[in-house]
Amino acid sequence: HLSWAHDGADGGDLAICAYMLGVPHPTGYPLYCLLGWLFTHIFQFGEVAFRLNIFSAIFAALGAGIIALTLKHASEFIFPDAPTSFKTVWIPLVSGFTPAFSYTYWSQALIVEVYSLNAFFLTWIIYKITLLIRTDDQSEKNRHFLHAALITGFGFTNHLSIIYPFVAALLTLAYLRYVPGWKTFFKGLIFFVLPLLLYIYLPLRSSINPVMDWGNPENVEGFIWVVLGRQFRWLVFSSLFGQTLFRIYSQINLLKQFGFPGILTAFIGIAYCLTHWGKKRLAFFIFITLIIVLNFVHIGNYLVIDPLSFMLPAFTIIAIFTGIGCGYLLELGKNLDASKKIIAANTRLSLRFAKAVVIFVPILLFFMNYGKLDLSDDTQGYDYAVRAFKNAIPGSVICEKYYGRGLTLLYYYFVEGMGKDKNITPVYIEQLQFWWGKNNFLIRHKNLDISTDFTLRDNDLIAYDFIERNYDKVTAIYFGQMLDPPDGYEWEIADDLYRIVKIE
Repeated sequence: HLSWAHDGADGGDLAICAYMLGVPHPTGYPLYCLLGWLFTHIFQFGEVAFRLNIFSAIFAALGAGIIALTLKHASEFIFPDAPTSFKTVWIPLVSGFTPAFSYTYWSQALIVEVYSLNAFFLTWIIYKITLLIRTDDQSEKNRHFLHAALITGFGFTNHLSIIYPFVAALLTLAYLRYVPGWKTFFKGLIFFVLPLLLYIYLPLRSSINPVMDWGNPENVEGFIWVVLGRQFRWLVFSSLFGQTLFRIYSQINLLKQFGFPGILTAFIGIAYCLTHWGKKRLAFFIFITLIIVLNFVHIGNYLVIDPLSFMLPAFTIIAIFTGIGCGYLLELGKNLDASKKIIAANTRLSLRFAKAVVIFVPILLFFMNYGKLDLSDDTQGYDYAVRAFKNAIPGSVICEKYYGRGLTLLYYYFVEGMGKDKNITPVYIEQLQFWWGKNNFLIRHKNLDISTDFTLRDNDLIAYDFIERNYDKVTAIYFGQMLDPPDGYEWEIADDLYRIVKIE
C-alpha cells in the first residue's frame, strides 16, 4: 500500500504522476514519471503504489550492487597487494551490503520516492569515475568520461542533488589533470545535455491539464518555478549560522544508524586513505569526500523537513569508507598471521577474526534496522482512505489540508478508483494556495466554486471560503481534521471524518 513512513508523504503525488503521467511537485522528476509509468503498466500486480515500492527496491538493489562493483575495481589501487579474494569477494561483499542494510538507504527502497533511483545514478557515476581513475589508458579514460557525462545528464532529470557527484567529479578530474581533448569534450557535452531534453515532458504533459499539474509549467515562468524548485527557495540559506551548525551536527548524529562497528570501520577506512598516499588513491578519496562535504553543507543550509532522505549521498559514501576500512582489517589480519611474532600463526587466527568482524558489520546493520523498517503491517494511509470514502455519503466532498493525507486521498481516488462509485470529490486544500492549483481544480470540478483571489494563501481561510461557496452545492463537506469552524457552522463527528454543518 501507499505509505507515509520514512518521510514518504510525497508518495501519493509521485504515484499519481507516475501512473497517469502528471507533473509532480518541484523539481518535476520527469525521468521518474516516465520510468514509473513504464513499470506500472508493464507489470500488472497489486496496487500501483505497491508496484512503485518494488520499483524503488529494484533501483536500490542495483545501486548497492554498483557500490560492490565499484569497490572491486577501486581495491586494485587502494589495496594493490591484497589477495585476489579480498578485492573480488570480501571487500565488494561488505561494501554492497553495508548501504543496503543501513537505515536511510533501506528506508528509501521501501516506499514510493525518487531517492532510490537517485542512489542508482549516484553510485553509477561513482563507478564510472572510479574506472576513469583506475586506468592509465587515455582512450579508456575518454570512454568512461563520456559514460559519466551521459549518466549525470539522466541523473539531473530525476533529482538535482546529483550535482554533488557532478561537482566532485569535475574537481577530481582537475586534480588528475585529465584533458579529454576538444572532440571528446564536446561529445561529452552533448551526452550530458541530451538527457536534459526529458524536461520537455513537463510542458507537454501540463498542456493537457493532468490530475497533478504542479506549477503549470506550460510557460517559461512556470517551467522555471518547477525545475528550479522555487517553491522551496525560501528554505535554502535561511537559517542563522548557529542553526546551520546545529543542523550539521544533527546530520552527523545520524551516523549512529551504522552502529558502532560500522562507524569505527568507516573511520578506519578514512584513516587508511589519509595515511596511504598515492595519486589514484588520493583522487578517489578526494572524489567521494567532496560528495559528503557538498551534501552536508547544502543540507546544513536547507531547512527541509525530511533531511534523512536528502542525506542519502553522504551515507552511501560512508558505507564505501566502511568497505575500505574492512579491507584494511583483512589486510591487517593477513599481515599479523604472516608475522613470526604471532603465536600459532599457521592457524591464521588473525585473518579469521578479521573476516568475522567484516561479516559482522552488515549482519549487525540488518538486525539493527529490520524491525524499524518493516512496513508489512503499515496500512495507515490505505486504512484512512478506505474509512474516509466509506463513511462519506454520496455526492459529498472530503477536504484535507495536510500534505500526506491529502495526496493519499487523491491517489486512491484517481488511481485506485475509491469513492468514484459514490461521486465523492477529494480536495487537497494546500494546492488551492496557488494560481495553478486553482485553475486545475476549476477545470476538473466545474460543479464546485473556489475563490480566484491569488492573495488568499492561508489554508484555514481557503477552507472557510470553500465551505461558504459550496455548502449548498454538495450533499456534505467533510474534513479529515477539525479546525476552528467559521461563524454559523459547527462540527459533527462522522466516524474518522468531521462534517461541517450549519447551526440552525
